[in-house]
Amino acid sequence: MSFKIDSKQANASVEFDFTDGAKVTLRPLSRLAMREILKQTTTKKAIVHEGRVVKDEKGGIIKEEITDNYLFQDLYVDYCIVSWSGFEDGGKPFPCIKENKLYLYLNSDEFRLFVDKAIIDLTKADEVAEKDAEKNL
Repeated sequence: MSFKIDSKQANASVEFDFTDGAKVTLRPLSRLAMREILKQTTTKKAIVHEGRVVKDEKGGIIKEEITDNYLFQDLYVDYCIVSWSGFEDGGKPFPCIKENKLYLYLNSDEFRLFVDKAIIDLTKADEVAEKDAEKNL
């Protein structure tokens, strides 16, 4: 017996109507993608208290994980927004590149809220499908 993996399904994306002919293609933040983003944005740093490094009973340095939230947001936006069409800036096409994704996400509350809600909905749908698949095992 073999286990078949559908790698296309793992990165499935969905196109949404945004406004007046503008469309946005998004993908859910999968566990694997989340793990990769956290790996890139999290570091461990020694805990310092009153100028001294905190150590455990055995003399080992106690560390805490620090996440760069700005970098996390940048990677999240770039990963989840796959493409778009119908976006213009001064009558010229506004291409779906990392810088423009971040610009819209950070400067348009309407766009940010739309993207976040759609990603949450897609992620929940994936979780429900996952639970259904587990029931069938």
